This record gives sequence, C-alpha cells and structure tokens, in this order.
Amino acid sequence: MAGIDVLGPYEIKLTLKAPNGQMLYYPGGVAGMMANLAAQPEGAYSAIFKLIGTGPYKVKAFEANVRTAFTRSAMPPI
Repeated sequence: MAGIDVLGPYEIKLTLKAPNGQMLYYPGGVAGMMANLAAQPEGAYSAIFKLIGTGPYKVKAFEANVRTAFTRSAMPPI
C-alpha cells in the first residue's frame, strides 16, 4: 500500500505500490472487516466470536462453522 486518501465520509482512495488483481476481492473478506473498537473490549480477535452486525442487518444467532442468522435493523445506517 502506497497510500490511503479520505475523499469523503464514505469514500477512500487506495494507492497501491504495484498492480494487484486481487485487490477488488480483499475488502469482501477477512481483510476488509471493520468493527467498532467498543465492540471488541478483549482485543481485535474477540470480534471474530462476538459479531455485532453491520449495515441494515444485526446478528441474531451465530454458531461457528454451522450457521449465522441475521435480522433486519429497524433503521438503516445511512
């Protein structure tokens, strides 16, 4: 990564040191996970097991390697 510029409240610009065809896929995986620090009092690793939900959905139930159930949030984040 050569740089990150904040263009607005919901937009950033990533500048890479070299071309990377996988970059479009990274934000959709573990590398792209974002969580509020208040939701991880035991450190970043705890976010894996204590999901809080994002966007228009909240985590209803989570069983590692079995299932994850979501409910619709009453009010969307935007």
